[in-house]
Amino acid sequence: MVDAPPPKPSSRGWLIGLAALVVIAGVGIAAYLFYTKPSPAPAPAPGPVAGVPATPTPTATPAGEPGVQDIVRAAGTPQEIYDWAQKFKAKGDVQGMLLLLENAAERGHGGAMLDIARLYDPASFVAGKPFSKANPGQAAKFYRKAEAAGVAEAKPALEALKAVLQKQAAAGDAEAAAALATYWPEGAQ
Repeated sequence: MVDAPPPKPSSRGWLIGLAALVVIAGVGIAAYLFYTKPSPAPAPAPGPVAGVPATPTPTATPAGEPGVQDIVRAAGTPQEIYDWAQKFKAKGDVQGMLLLLENAAERGHGGAMLDIARLYDPASFVAGKPFSKANPGQAAKFYRKAEAAGVAEAKPALEALKAVLQKQAAAGDAEAAAALATYWPEGAQ
């Protein structure tokens, strides 16, 4: 009887070993990249927008006095918030006053709108209380809102502002010209 030739060693064994080695290496590389990936840098804080003053931060209040947030939460009407804004103004807290005026204005209080307009208006502007620079565009915006809310004093103040802006624009002031174009698009000049 003739013996059968011995079986040839399988070439599949080394291929399976090689495939296992490649899988293990791939898992190792993925783990390395995953665990050693640097953390993304935190996004930079947004900077001020040109022409728009930064919203002031609430100031600390003496013990026993409510803070701006407490007042806004507890107020039943925009008038209550406006009254508190006047108290903050009287004690010299212009930042707190502004926050309260803004809140009352958002709730439709015409007097608050007028007061905010006057803070921005170059005719009544006081540096540092609370802004560092007058903003005729913002003044016009809030005078218009106050006028729409029925505040009679807003119309003459708005017309006076327009006259000032027209003179400034005629003298080459680009900011004044931009405010006129935005708030008096027809017949601004």
